Amino acid sequence: MKGITEGIFGYIVIVLAVISLAIFLISQSGMKGIEVEKRAGLRIFRESGNLAINSLFNYKVDFVEKPYIETIIDAILEAKADGKLDDDSDKVFYGIGIGTLNNTEIIPPLFDNYMPGRWKLTVITPDGEFTYGNFSGEPEYVYEQLIPVPEERLGRIILYIK
Repeated sequence: MKGITEGIFGYIVIVLAVISLAIFLISQSGMKGIEVEKRAGLRIFRESGNLAINSLFNYKVDFVEKPYIETIIDAILEAKADGKLDDDSDKVFYGIGIGTLNNTEIIPPLFDNYMPGRWKLTVITPDGEFTYGNFSGEPEYVYEQLIPVPEERLGRIILYIK
């Protein structure tokens, strides 16, 4: 009788050990999945930020045939020359044939293709700065890049992604 009880007790211990091992492995697998999901989400943020910034340099405004970043820098330089660098001065005049280009109408649609409503772009030059987009709270990712500005100076682009 004592041997039968010990045998049953041994089987119970083995079954409990197998069940606890299975629970442990399943929970570790679930935690690994969450970690991979976070890494994938961060990679998506980084890739969309890189694509958006690169599109400023690579894509051209159709009717001006200039890259987006050049139109922003031109607007800052023109506003400084006029002496009125404020939030409403991000327009640049390219002559009678082309007319006035309003950057607040062309920059947001470009970035909304990559990150709808979750971005804020700040272009800083020695002559001034412009900010496009708007969100409240702390950004989850910040991308910063140096840009050349006329007269051999440097500026910065800072992209905040929420």
